[in-house]
Order: sequence, then structure tokens, then C-alpha cells
Amino acid sequence: MVVLVRCFVALLLTLPVLVSIQGASNALTKIESRHGAWAIRCTFGNSITPEVCGVTNRKRAFLDRVRVQLLIVKGGRRGNAVVRLSAPSSIKRETGASLMIDREIVGIMPFVNCDENGCLAQSSLGSDTISQFRTGNEVTVNIESKSGQTFKMSVPLRGFGEAFDNLP
Repeated sequence: MVVLVRCFVALLLTLPVLVSIQGASNALTKIESRHGAWAIRCTFGNSITPEVCGVTNRKRAFLDRVRVQLLIVKGGRRGNAVVRLSAPSSIKRETGASLMIDREIVGIMPFVNCDENGCLAQSSLGSDTISQFRTGNEVTVNIESKSGQTFKMSVPLRGFGEAFDNLP
């Protein structure tokens, strides 16, 4: 029963990114508020699944014509938050995605799910890393493509702390 509940919670927390991977995020999500380069985006809840909210970057970055998007949700099992990254399926899955704040690597996010629509990487963020997000100037994600090219997406951290603090 506990495993089933955990799987259901994991699915609920992953929904906004999976919807984004499939390119239909605007149909199922709404923007609650904007804070600098960041916005609070929530899925619509219903009688079966509750509303889930996260902090996402507003910068548009594309790899192979697929939007790459960073999403941070409060309430991770081993930390204060979970960071998720949606990317196209043309990435090199085994290398994961590196997460850097002000040019310092703070973690490697493994790709946990890939299909023809895209890939999802995720990692827990502890309070130290959240503090770095709050005080840093820029977060950069590096992804390697199957062809060996490195894709970099940099997002200013201006407004992140305010957006994270305002998550429901």
C-alpha cells in the first residue's frame, strides 16, 4: 500500500513535466504568478488528482525543436524540493544532465524516463542547494546529445526565491 501511494504521489509530481514533454502544457496548466525569470505553474486539479504546483523557468530554450524546461516542486522525499528537467529524446541518456549554479556543478540529474516524446531527468534538492538557487545569479543545465554535442541552457535566478516561497 505504501509503495502504491508513493508511486501515485510520484506520478502527480511528475505530471507537469510529462505534459510539457508532450507539448500540451498550456492545455492542462495555468500560470499563477510571475517572479523575474520564474513563474509558478499549476496543473488543474479534479476530484481524482489534486492541483500540483511548481516553479518553472520562463526562458525558452530549444534542443532539436523541443523545449527544454526546468521545474522545481516542493516536498521531495529526501530534500526540500525535487528538480525536474524535460528534454528531447535525442539526448544521451546515460550521462544525465549536469546542474550548475554560477559555474559550479551542484549535481547530476539522471534521466529517469524516456520515450518518443522526450526524456525526464530528476533529482532531490537539499536545503544547501536551494540556498544556492536563492543567492546565485544563474543556473545552467548541460545536456549531451546522442551526436556528442553539448547543449547549455542558462536561466537567471532573479526571482527564484520569491517564487519558491510563494508556492502553495
